[in-house]
Amino acid sequence: MKKGLISACIMAKNEEQNITRCLESIKDFCDEIIFVDTGSTDNTVEIAKKYTDKIYFFPWNGNFSDARNETLKYATSEWVFIVDADEEASEKLKNNIRSFLENLEKDIVAVYIPTINYMDFDKKTTEIASTARFFRNGKVKYENIVHNQPIYKGKQVKVDFPLYHYGYIWTRLRRKQKTERTLALIEKYLKENPNDIYYLIQYMKTLSIANKYIEKMKIGKKVAEMLSEKLRKGNYKPIPMEVEFMFLWGVELMNKGYWEDAIKWFNIGTKWNLDCYYGLMNVYYNKRDWKNLKQVSLEFIKYLNIFENRKSEITWSMQSLFKKNEGIIYLALSKIKESDFNKIEKIIEEIDYQKNTNKILTLLEITFDTFISAKTMKEKEIILYILEKLIEGIPNNIQYYPENHIKWIKRIKTFFDNLKNDPYEFLIFLVENFENEKNIVGLLLSYGDNLFELRDYEKVLKTFLKIRRLRREASDKEKGVIELLIGDALVKMGRFNEAKNKYKKAVEFEKSLAKFVQVLIEDILTQMNPEEIIPAYIDLRDEMNQKIEMIFELKSFNKNELSIYDYYLGKVFIPLKFNYALKISYNKEFDEAYEKILLQIFDSIKDNKKFKAFIGLRLYHYYRKNKKFKNAKKYLLSALELNPIIADLKGGHYNYTGFYYEKNIEETEDKIIDVVNLGEIMSLLPVVNPVRCWYESENKGIFYVSPQPEYNSIYALDKFLKKFTNYFDTIFQNPLNSNELKYNISRAIKGKTLEINTKEKIFVGERITIENNEYIEDRKIKEIYDSIIYLNPEYSRNIFEDIKYLKEKFKENLILVFNLDKNLLDRDPRVLNIINIMKLDKFIETIGKPYESKIIADKYLYIHYKK
Repeated sequence: MKKGLISACIMAKNEEQNITRCLESIKDFCDEIIFVDTGSTDNTVEIAKKYTDKIYFFPWNGNFSDARNETLKYATSEWVFIVDADEEASEKLKNNIRSFLENLEKDIVAVYIPTINYMDFDKKTTEIASTARFFRNGKVKYENIVHNQPIYKGKQVKVDFPLYHYGYIWTRLRRKQKTERTLALIEKYLKENPNDIYYLIQYMKTLSIANKYIEKMKIGKKVAEMLSEKLRKGNYKPIPMEVEFMFLWGVELMNKGYWEDAIKWFNIGTKWNLDCYYGLMNVYYNKRDWKNLKQVSLEFIKYLNIFENRKSEITWSMQSLFKKNEGIIYLALSKIKESDFNKIEKIIEEIDYQKNTNKILTLLEITFDTFISAKTMKEKEIILYILEKLIEGIPNNIQYYPENHIKWIKRIKTFFDNLKNDPYEFLIFLVENFENEKNIVGLLLSYGDNLFELRDYEKVLKTFLKIRRLRREASDKEKGVIELLIGDALVKMGRFNEAKNKYKKAVEFEKSLAKFVQVLIEDILTQMNPEEIIPAYIDLRDEMNQKIEMIFELKSFNKNELSIYDYYLGKVFIPLKFNYALKISYNKEFDEAYEKILLQIFDSIKDNKKFKAFIGLRLYHYYRKNKKFKNAKKYLLSALELNPIIADLKGGHYNYTGFYYEKNIEETEDKIIDVVNLGEIMSLLPVVNPVRCWYESENKGIFYVSPQPEYNSIYALDKFLKKFTNYFDTIFQNPLNSNELKYNISRAIKGKTLEINTKEKIFVGERITIENNEYIEDRKIKEIYDSIIYLNPEYSRNIFEDIKYLKEKFKENLILVFNLDKNLLDRDPRVLNIINIMKLDKFIETIGKPYESKIIADKYLYIHYKK
């Protein structure tokens, strides 16, 4: 009888879910199937009987090698094929293995083939490892109770005929059962062999599956120390499991934030393991180290291409062979961040848009961010080309992407395909995608304004007629505004009678439009030249724009969309550019771009002064935040002059006049340290300048206000602010609420006492209250007091003169209590001086050395003079 070529040797227990797939895949190229059952209680054996009559039973004794060796006893063919019930032969293995074995030299005793491990149900996560699966019959035996290892002598070869493994796709119960069984067997083995590094690493991997993180990290640290010792000795050649550990341990360190230690282990492993390049890519990405990410990505792709053709040589579990798409994405990402656009088009074309969708979206987001912050138009053009390619690739595979990204990506693609050169259709596109109907009137007025400036009134008319059809179900106010805009377009075309009808219809929809229509009709009657007639919508827009910076918002569009729309149409639609600026204003990374856009807008606005004023106010806030106070002051003053109501934005009553009773007291060597627009904080009388400039006195150790209001201004302000007493009491608690401070004062004062305070009376004695406009500088103190307590000296207009004067008026004690609350700087317009704690020694030197001084509760500076 002729000897067979291949005997498949299988051991199994309760594998009815897997066994059919396995046996179907091997039945045609194996001469016999040896099936050893170790105690199945399901239909495993019954299914096996359909494929082989060589079924044997071996009671499970807790040792995998014994069961494996049992299968070898019954094999009769020239070669034995070790296969498990949860594995499947690939087509490549089925079609090629017989001829390959038949042509091998006689001294070859083992054949390695790659096993591809599927780690999840979706088969998205995979590993690969090449192991010996074919042996000359009688030349092999297995050892070790778990993770059994083949023992053989002789030559081996490696060939790329894959085997698929599904054993990691478990139900929770099955995972728990298998894991507990494996852990028990490994722990039994390690009791006798505590330093077997192969089994220690297998133990660490199994502990990870069991979610036993504390034990896993202890074992990992032990293995890392053992490997470090091996590495120090030189001429070190790792076993495959050690190569795998270098990556696994690097991942653990990376996930815990030990990035530099992770880099060390990954760098060691790159000599043998492609996975370590993959690990390095992830560390450098997390660190945002774009330069190193680019270099490692290039190396990863280079070596991956080599390994792809040498799968059979991978004798450890490798994950990254299936991560090429991530490597390409990382390379593209790092090149974009490094402004290295060489071959970028080719790299982008290699991306598979069905894989790694989260990373593709990250690439898209970062490319947009780079586009936003690009400094030159040439760089923007290159990045724009990349964005077009990415946007083109994603919609073709849109089903693989999250719902919240689909909408805006599709909108950008629509814009690229149809709208980027058509400002009229773009307005219609915005209307169709507008989600907040309350904003749409502002949208139509703002963008309508820009359309009129293009002077193609025929297209303007067609655009608003189309919008009227789209907005048939709109509110009456919105319909009225649309009719008004249609009327304005007709006026500009000289079609006055038709325009009058539209204006009449506009007023029928919204009666408040009558005052704007009436003025325009008077213009028509007195001047029939269309070019000299100011459209009705302008007065309506200006009225809406007086107290708010933006009469509509593009909330439903994200910064990525608006960056593209602005690139093409921002010069045509200035409010679009401003909406774009608002979207990026909250990100420090785009500060430079934000400033540049605001300056472009400010310089480009010619007629709409109210809107320009609010851009100036934005620039003031930007420069104040970035401590560029001269610029902040410049644009705040511009904003106030363009739109005087900005002086009282809180109340909307008092305009900026530029005329106030005040005097400049700053010294040439002092620098400005803050600028505040008081009108945004609270409503003020027009007698006080809303522009509050703070200066730092290096010589005297205080921050002070200049120009400083004169007596009449302060008097009027204090009377006015009595209405806000509760407001101030809520924010600025009475300093004597501090028991420690009250104790210090009570201990110090004696005899006849004078109290100077902005609040209610606290101590027994006479009192001067700043709230009643009784200022120390009026020099009304007629007698000498035993003790003087001066609370809130920060409200003094002549602080050093006041202190000098008070020193002459006490017999025993002078106590000064300064409020150190930084909020005072912004909130209370009466505050004129604040102690600079960093320069406290300078201040003390100026006012004279006291008996004692200290800071109490981090809130108050207590100074005590004693004679």
